Amino acid sequence: MNRSAYTSVFSLWLGLAVAAAQPADTTNYFPLEVGNSWTYYSVGHPPSAPPDTAIGLPQEIVHTWSINDTLYYLAPHEDSLTDTLRDDGIGRVWARYRGRDVLLYDFTLEDGEKYLFQLSEFVADTFEVTVDRNVTVDVAAGHFEKCIRLTFDIPLAVDDERSFVFAPTIGIVSGYDGHGVDWNLYEAVVGGRVISRPKSYFPLGIGNSWTYYHVRERYNAPPDTGVGLPIEIGGALSVDDTLYYLVPHPESLADTLREDGEGRIWARVLNKDVLLYDFTMAESAMYLFDRTDWSDDTYEVRVERNVTVDVVAGHFENGVRFTFDIPEAVDDERSFTFAPGVGPVVSSHWGERTYLYEAVVGGNVISSSEHDAPGLPQGGVAYPNPFRESTMVLLPNNARGTAGATVYDVLGRTVAKLTTTECSIDGCAFRWDGGDAANGLFFVVPDVGRRHAVSVVLSR
Repeated sequence: MNRSAYTSVFSLWLGLAVAAAQPADTTNYFPLEVGNSWTYYSVGHPPSAPPDTAIGLPQEIVHTWSINDTLYYLAPHEDSLTDTLRDDGIGRVWARYRGRDVLLYDFTLEDGEKYLFQLSEFVADTFEVTVDRNVTVDVAAGHFEKCIRLTFDIPLAVDDERSFVFAPTIGIVSGYDGHGVDWNLYEAVVGGRVISRPKSYFPLGIGNSWTYYHVRERYNAPPDTGVGLPIEIGGALSVDDTLYYLVPHPESLADTLREDGEGRIWARVLNKDVLLYDFTMAESAMYLFDRTDWSDDTYEVRVERNVTVDVVAGHFENGVRFTFDIPEAVDDERSFTFAPGVGPVVSSHWGERTYLYEAVVGGNVISSSEHDAPGLPQGGVAYPNPFRESTMVLLPNNARGTAGATVYDVLGRTVAKLTTTECSIDGCAFRWDGGDAANGLFFVVPDVGRRHAVSVVLSR
């Protein structure tokens, strides 16, 4: 063999040796960590019946224990073949079953390869597992690519197949239970981050607007209320080919904002982007909003999820509240609560709370006809006001035949129905004794016309 031939053979051998030494795919397809959870919705396909869809309870890893100095996680998945699991760090997940470890999920194999999952020596407990790589799924939680599907099958059994699809760094995103039910990922919390299809909690778009009513409570003075002007996104600008919207919210910490499409709102401050609202954070998570390099301008932001609010504009669930606080400062906290698809519905700062009266998002008006009292312009008078026993309210006679009025609280809930004592060309008079209502701010609104409201304060 001449020198060049020997060199070629040696190079080929070296190449094969290097290839064989390459580490297996160690991407974490099933992140095992306490606090990680997965919520699924199931779609059943019983014979000759329409699909049955339901969202289940979160399946959370809440416990670990050590066996022979090896850490195992309790991962209670209702369709899994076992729930006591460990990750070996090289792309495989092992199950603890009857005192021994059994290979459950092997993410290192190539497309089409197979392995055995054996719970016991019985044939009925031996599954043949087939690997499918580069699977793409689209479910409620999002669009996932480069997934791995593992299909479990007992060769001698009929209709026993079950499958699990894993997305990298996420976990199980889809599966089939072998009995006519598909289940898909609705939402996950992995490593403290929420995995879900981005919901627009703060829809940024030209023409979108929000109108608020405020309630001030300061220095033991009676509450003061009023409806402000609409806060409208009236402009946008491009910085480095990135679109920002001008959102002039009086309580916000910034007004030049952009949405990154992944559930976060960034603010443009001093020629840099700063994370303002992070809707991907899990419950009780915390991050920093740092406008400048000064410590007294750095806010700790804490996240609350699944917040429910009832305001004049309507009833909103699944909201997210952000509370901004400078640790070194006193009484500086401010909070903002967002409703999905709507935007900010409640804010609080320095003894003043603002509630959403009406919004226009994407050309659609968001309001509640049942909760419209505080949004009406002030008109008429009340005496005495504040009152202890009863007050007389005079409302402009905007509609002939006005014979009734309704008392609302600050959340737009009906407190009392009033009938007129007398009407004249100037308006109609109504008496209210407060009934069983607690002290606070109320609105008296005519039932016909509904153009004006009088605010009264009950203080017994």
